[in-house]
Amino acid sequence: MKILWLTNYPLPCIARRIGLPVIVNEGWLITLSNLLLSDGHEIIFCTAMNNIKKDIVIKNRKWTFCGIYNKTNKKYNNKLKVKFASILDKEAPEIVHIMGTEFPHSYAMIEACSSKDYIKRCIVSIQGIISKIAKVYDLMVPEKTKKRRLLWDLFVQDSIILNKRDFAIRGKYEVKTLKIARNVIGRTEWDYLCVKEINPLINYYKGNEILRSIFYQKRWEYEKCRKHSIIISQATYPVKGFHILLQAAAILKTEFPDLKIYVPSYTMYSNAMTKPSFLNSDYVNYIIRLVKENHLENNIEFMGSLDEENMCNAYLQSNVFVCTSTIENSSNSLGEAMILGMPIVSSYVGGLSSMMRHGEEGFFFPLHEYYTLAFQIKKVFIDSKKAINMGEKARNRALDTHSIEKNYHELLKSYADIKMQEGTYSE
Repeated sequence: MKILWLTNYPLPCIARRIGLPVIVNEGWLITLSNLLLSDGHEIIFCTAMNNIKKDIVIKNRKWTFCGIYNKTNKKYNNKLKVKFASILDKEAPEIVHIMGTEFPHSYAMIEACSSKDYIKRCIVSIQGIISKIAKVYDLMVPEKTKKRRLLWDLFVQDSIILNKRDFAIRGKYEVKTLKIARNVIGRTEWDYLCVKEINPLINYYKGNEILRSIFYQKRWEYEKCRKHSIIISQATYPVKGFHILLQAAAILKTEFPDLKIYVPSYTMYSNAMTKPSFLNSDYVNYIIRLVKENHLENNIEFMGSLDEENMCNAYLQSNVFVCTSTIENSSNSLGEAMILGMPIVSSYVGGLSSMMRHGEEGFFFPLHEYYTLAFQIKKVFIDSKKAINMGEKARNRALDTHSIEKNYHELLKSYADIKMQEGTYSE
C-alpha cells in the first residue's frame, strides 16, 4: 500500500539526514512507520517546514520525504494547497493520513485532497484539539501576569496573550479541517465527542497510539527510585500546568523538605533565574516568581530536552509521575508512565479518564484544587504498598491500550476500510 503521511515535524532519522534538530514531539510515529515499511508498505512523508530555505525531496527505496518550505506554521498558506495537490498528482497515494489538526497546513492538505478527489481516502488523526486548548490556555495564571508587557513580547512575540490568540486562530482552521474530513482516528471518549460536535457525519475510527519502544522494555521499581521525587513531561507553556504543580509543591515541602521535581524538557527557567525580568517571557517570569516565593530553588532540577533513553531513565528514578495539564486528549507521557508501572497523579481533564481509573491505576485531582494535588502526591509518598499496586494495574492496562500489535492492525483495518469507503465508528 502506498501511504502519504502529513506530519508536523520530520521523523528523527530524516531530520538527522538533512542536518536539522531532532524533535521528539511525535515519537510514536517512529515505531509505526517502521512497522509499515517492514511489511512492504511505501510511505511518502510530507512536512511543512520553516527551517529550510527551499523544498526538499529525498527518495529512499521504501520511502520518500517531501519537505515543503513554509514561512510560518502559525498562519494559513494557500501555496501549500497547490504544492500538496502537486505531490498527490505525482505520488498517487492510496491513503492520505494527516497526523493532527494543530496547524493550518493540515487544512491546506485536506483542501488539496478535496480538490483532487482524495477526500474519501483521507483520514485525520486527532492528537490535541487546539480549538479546545485555546479556551483554557491561560487557566489559573493571574491576570496581572498576562497584562504585564515586556521587551520580550516586542522582539520575540511570545506572550501568554499572543500565544492564546495564536491557538484560537489555528483552532479555526482545525474546525474547518474537521468539517471537510470524512474520516478521523481518535482514542478517547472526549475526542469522539469533540469531533462529532464539529462534524456529526464524520466516520470515527478508534486507534490508540504506539509508544516509544524503550518504554515497553523497562519497569519502574520502588526500591530504585529517589523517594519524594516528582517527574513531569514538560513545562514549556501554561497548558502543561507547571504553575499548578509549584503551588502544590509549596504545600508538600513543609512535610517533605527533600522534595525533588524533575523537569525533563527544554525550558528557559534555569538561565532565566539570573536575568532581568524584562528579558524573559511573562510565563517564565511567573514560574520564577513562584519558585522564589516558595523557596523551591533547590527542589527543582531542569534536565533539558532528553532523548528516548534518557527520558525513560528519568521516569525510572522518580517516585511519582504527575500530569497537571489544563487540557489533554490522551497523553503519551501518561501512557509511558503507566506502561513502566509508575505511581501517577493526574488532573481530571479531557480524555485522560479514558486512560486511567481513579483510585485503582492512579489518582486524579480536580484541576483548580492544587491542594488536592498535593494531598494525592502525599498519599503516594507515604503509602508505598498502595503506590506499587496501582502502578502494576496501570501497567497491565497500558500494555493493552498501547499494544503494538493490536494498534498496528487496527490502523491497517482503518486504512483498508477507507479504501472500501465504508467508515464507521465502533466502541
